[in-house]
Amino acid sequence: MGISNIGKISYTNQNILLVKTTNGEDDRLDIDAGLGISQNKITLNQSSLPQLNLPATITLYNANFNSPKILKDGAECSQCSIVSYGRAAKEVVFSVPGF
Repeated sequence: MGISNIGKISYTNQNILLVKTTNGEDDRLDIDAGLGISQNKITLNQSSLPQLNLPATITLYNANFNSPKILKDGAECSQCSIVSYGRAAKEVVFSVPGF
């Protein structure tokens, strides 16, 4: 899931159902309402999209950071790790245990 030139979320080895069952009926998830991808930031509403609250790799494009830090709920994420950062390429890749 992603937006070209802004960012993407990659889930590896995860079976993610893109439907929810309500009263025996399957409804498609409203990913646009619960997932936000903007410049230097990706957000997920855990209550509306709990199916996506899984370990993931996030890539941010056109990121212009001197020393990137990963924040979760407004604080530095100690369980997150930067996989790579190319300052010249303006791309940062990091892993998160969930949202």
